[in-house]
Amino acid sequence: MELTVPFREFINVVALGEAFVFAIIFLFLGLRGGLANKILAAVFFLLVTVKADQLFQFLGGLENYPQYAFVFIPIQWLVTPALYFFVRARVSENFKFKKQHLWNLVPATISLIYMWFFYFQLPVAGKIELLQSGVLRNTLNGFFIPLVADFIQLGYLLATLRVVNAHGITLKNWFSRIDDQKILWVKPVIFLWAVIFLFHVTLIISVGGFGVFPFGRGAINILNVLHLVMINALMFVGFASHFKLQANGGNKPRKKYAGSNQSGAERKTLFSKALKIMGSQKLFLELDLNLGQLADKLAATPRELSEAINGEGKKNFYDFVNSFRIEEAKQMLERFPEKAILEIGFTCGFNSKSTFNELFRKSTGQTPSQYRKKS
Repeated sequence: MELTVPFREFINVVALGEAFVFAIIFLFLGLRGGLANKILAAVFFLLVTVKADQLFQFLGGLENYPQYAFVFIPIQWLVTPALYFFVRARVSENFKFKKQHLWNLVPATISLIYMWFFYFQLPVAGKIELLQSGVLRNTLNGFFIPLVADFIQLGYLLATLRVVNAHGITLKNWFSRIDDQKILWVKPVIFLWAVIFLFHVTLIISVGGFGVFPFGRGAINILNVLHLVMINALMFVGFASHFKLQANGGNKPRKKYAGSNQSGAERKTLFSKALKIMGSQKLFLELDLNLGQLADKLAATPRELSEAINGEGKKNFYDFVNSFRIEEAKQMLERFPEKAILEIGFTCGFNSKSTFNELFRKSTGQTPSQYRKKS
């Protein structure tokens, strides 16, 4: 049998090929060390099954090879759980799979059991009869099951977003600069993935719920484009996070530090010392100052210093350090009207215009340029 690929399906061929190549690359990086890269390789392999199943169906596989139909369906329930665990492994170098994580296999297992009794265990003749009967397009198979699958996937994307946001909060308790630390790179992928599933929900409702079939072909073409964009975006953020973490390998929070039994007076004294040394030595001008470095200078543990800053200063370490940077910037804006505002921001310890403007406005209610005009 000669296999011909319609032009409109070439985008799926490209997407499948790219996903397979990226899977091999990140598997290789993972084997060299790094659970996150191994999980990302799994994500790409799962995306290969998505595109392979789609090509199989659109190229006549159901009619010509019914014995192989739907074999990837149960596996595809694992795509967004794999993305979720990739993010967890990337933000936490201590992450390990545990027995309770096996619960994430439940949807795929239920799908496998259902497909076994519904289709897989049938003889070839029975499979052909089932495909020709139109049962696959009934309300259960063509509407409710795909809809439930999409909402489960969206739930995992929401959980992934929560991991990213929580990671940002944690970083603020350790670092004075988080621009290069936060994994903002993954947020666009999460939102793109969410758009894909919401678009797919619309497709299911319009076709499976109301039988608006003319909408289906155009919607599938759009989804194919979005899949290709997502695969490349995921590749980009995977490489960006991998090499960024390699470059910043020595600038991570300590895994553990000793607890503290500070009294209120001791916490207040430590906070006063922190205020004094920050002002006298202008440590806030150090671009990558972190909690551990400041604690070492004060002969305290990071936890003791963190408790002092949070308890007495009512702020996290990030806001504590940047409050000094803002005060220094205010003085420089008044004393050096000839200096460029961005130059002042960099001089005071900020590494981006957006962060400088955002924190300055949050502190003063004005942009740096508005503050200078009123000075």
